[in-house]
Amino acid sequence: MAPTPLPLPARLDTGLTRALLVLLRWSLLGSLWLFGLLLLAVQPIGIAPYSEGVSEISLLEAGFCLLMLLLLWRHIRYCRHFKTGFWHGLNRMLISQGAMFAFTLLVIGLLTSALVHTDYIQPFLLSLRQYSPVSECLYDASILLALYLAAPTAGTKLRPHNVESTVGGSAAPADSDVRGATEEASR
Repeated sequence: MAPTPLPLPARLDTGLTRALLVLLRWSLLGSLWLFGLLLLAVQPIGIAPYSEGVSEISLLEAGFCLLMLLLLWRHIRYCRHFKTGFWHGLNRMLISQGAMFAFTLLVIGLLTSALVHTDYIQPFLLSLRQYSPVSECLYDASILLALYLAAPTAGTKLRPHNVESTVGGSAAPADSDVRGATEEASR
């Protein structure tokens, strides 16, 4: 028995819902992508803020640069191994960096809101504005962690989207059904 088709207002409503969800998803991914791009673009300024060259780079920053180069090499190697492609690999890296940046902003906002009615808010805000080796290590570690997690793995290959059923139409066969029918027809 065929399902009854939806009335026109319901179809318009579901179409509007799908369009808004697609718009929301693209705006979320776009903002994460821009956060990641901003973070990686500002990174050299944070390492050498006075433009005096190698003389102002500390041992901690030199180690960070070395680890970042190694993780970038790992990311490129895995992208080649899993045939991810340049743009998809760049997309993964920027979204991962953007997600880590958004998570950091969320944690700072939650801590600020938790401390706003206590006596610890002024020292906390002062520590955010001043340089400290601990905050620099946490900042660099979050960038390195995001870069480590951005590398493709065996389970991240793109797979075709299978549509099991539609709202008002017939169900589309899954890939396994098509393969099984093809194997039976060749026997």
